Amino acid sequence: MPYFDPQLFAAAVRNKRGDLSLRDVAARLENVSASTLSRIEAGEDPSLRTFFILCEWLRADPLEFTTTAIGKVAELERRITAIEAELARLRPPAYFDTDAFYRHE
Repeated sequence: MPYFDPQLFAAAVRNKRGDLSLRDVAARLENVSASTLSRIEAGEDPSLRTFFILCEWLRADPLEFTTTAIGKVAELERRITAIEAELARLRPPAYFDTDAFYRHE
């Protein structure tokens, strides 16, 4: 089953926009604001309406911005690894007395 790949879509939008400003592109598109374009380029999912407007602007088949379940699993594994690394960084040092902390000593 294909899944939408927001990073792939964001890269296509950035590439097509080139040196034009977000406002310039928004002015050329109907019903898509510069702030919406900015969020999409940052990797956020567009609304379905915006997605199809931009696919038309990109002259791209919407299926070009999908990935397989295998790709989705790999992406989730990368995210889990990043979260685990962040949690390890946030853990208290081994010498920290968690029992005393929770007893409010």
